[in-house]
Amino acid sequence: MEKKGLINYLVTLVMVIICLPQAFVFIPISDKNLNGVTEEIKKPTWKLEDWLSGNFQKKYEWFFDYNLGLRKAGVRTANQIHYWLGVQRKEVVVGKENELMGKEYIDAFYGKDFLGEDSIRRMIARVTAFKNELKKRGTKFFVVLTPGKTRLYPDRIPDEFREKETTATNYNCFLNELRRANIPTINFQDWFSDIDKKSPYPLFSNLGIHWSAYSSTIATDSLLGCIGQLLSKKVNRIGFKEIMSSSEAFGTDKDMLELMNLWYPIAPSKPLGYFKTEINLSPEAYKPSVLAIGDSYYWNVIYTGVPEKYFADGSVYFYYNSTAYFKNGSSVPVSKLSLSQIIQGKDIVLFMYAEPNLRKFGNGIDSAYLSLLQKDSSLVNIISK
Repeated sequence: MEKKGLINYLVTLVMVIICLPQAFVFIPISDKNLNGVTEEIKKPTWKLEDWLSGNFQKKYEWFFDYNLGLRKAGVRTANQIHYWLGVQRKEVVVGKENELMGKEYIDAFYGKDFLGEDSIRRMIARVTAFKNELKKRGTKFFVVLTPGKTRLYPDRIPDEFREKETTATNYNCFLNELRRANIPTINFQDWFSDIDKKSPYPLFSNLGIHWSAYSSTIATDSLLGCIGQLLSKKVNRIGFKEIMSSSEAFGTDKDMLELMNLWYPIAPSKPLGYFKTEINLSPEAYKPSVLAIGDSYYWNVIYTGVPEKYFADGSVYFYYNSTAYFKNGSSVPVSKLSLSQIIQGKDIVLFMYAEPNLRKFGNGIDSAYLSLLQKDSSLVNIISK
């Protein structure tokens, strides 16, 4: 009887463990949302055609799995255990000194995504033609190569991701070809390497993938200076008042940590700096009209408030040349816009890309604009005949 009772007890315990998460689907509980690119799966609406085709059953299964009780808590628990055990994940690589890195940055540093010299030369030739057409219309063009913490701190790459040697990379080849083509380029990677050891605050938070709020604010002010120099005009500059030192990370300074979805956060390796700035709008200063095309690094420029306050109306950011974000806060797919109208009257067009995204350099806007000009030229020739 004792053995039978023990078996019944164990069977009951196993059934409770199996059924408890499913029971929580129908019981309202508070389960902290996960960070990252996730899309809520809503309960599907029953339709006869979906039922007959089997689509309704599939959609409901996805809905059921997504809303399984304590699923999010289970994900966080698994992630926490992996972190404690040193198990690396493809989304976030934990480097030495708790330096959180993107796997794509490590691959780019070792040249695993190298496009080849011929491909890069063709890309730069196209960008040069794009730059020359902009120049004819009175628009200045320049490139910004944003820094990467992997290239700044290669000694912090974990041993299991290290390669014996660095082969040809997109970064080095792009830099050489941009110089050869005389395309104005701000290389923040070199600048960060020069000032890193002298900086009173980290240029990268160990918990973020982008430049820190501290260094991106300084870099944004440098961008303003570059724009003013290219246009030979006085432009507004950031007013630096004071710096707040913090042992807690804010905003994009912890964006990689948030992707890890842990129960216990990792602390910043060093105190982080946050500028208290003021908007200095001089009546004599010129407000440039700017079109920026690039990756997520430009968001840090936007967060400083510079594009909103210092740029002219109509200034816009093309995120990967996919979605257009205007200074008034509105956004629209780039495909819905007239490229010729957007570029017309712009003082500045700039490309801003991080090392892993150089393979997407320009995201095709240069080709699209050159094709548009070629079509317009062909149409003029047809009409004139």
